Amino acid sequence: MTPTAGGVVFSGDLAGNFFALDAKTGAVLHKFNTGGAMAGGVVTYEAGGKQYVAFTSGNIGRGTFSAATGAPRIVILTTGLTKDDPKIVAVKEEAPHAAADGGDNAGTGRGKVLYGQYCNACHGKTGEGGMGPPLRGEAAKKNTDEVAAFIKNPKAPMPKLYPSPLSDADVTALAQFVETLR
Repeated sequence: MTPTAGGVVFSGDLAGNFFALDAKTGAVLHKFNTGGAMAGGVVTYEAGGKQYVAFTSGNIGRGTFSAATGAPRIVILTTGLTKDDPKIVAVKEEAPHAAADGGDNAGTGRGKVLYGQYCNACHGKTGEGGMGPPLRGEAAKKNTDEVAAFIKNPKAPMPKLYPSPLSDADVTALAQFVETLR
């Protein structure tokens, strides 16, 4: 929960609801569903004379909040926008440079970066497993197309990351990298 000097408290829940509450009465001043679990904090800050509220929505790591869902994203809110101001702005990730292992951006290099961002916490740095199953041994029998199909349509508790935040090209690169873990 984030209290403010203006008498508003900001919070969220694992169902994905963002709340602005009256600090004195607890009355809900504003509520909307963010599309993903809110398992982190809410911050408020001023920039350029304008007040903002920011938080994360969605959950990749299922360890602590196993029922939490939604594609991960950063949400930033403010007031006083005109109809022509942007309401949602996607931050485009820059393509990584060639990986140290010699992989290219479209193949194992990009896949390695994506694996580090989305898979490593559960499946281990080298696919050895951990909170999630290992991607070596018996699991390594899947070919690139089968791995890509599984990433696109995972079984619980693996998070659904396609079509957002992962694109078709990202899924292919990730599947190619997973093959190198065998």
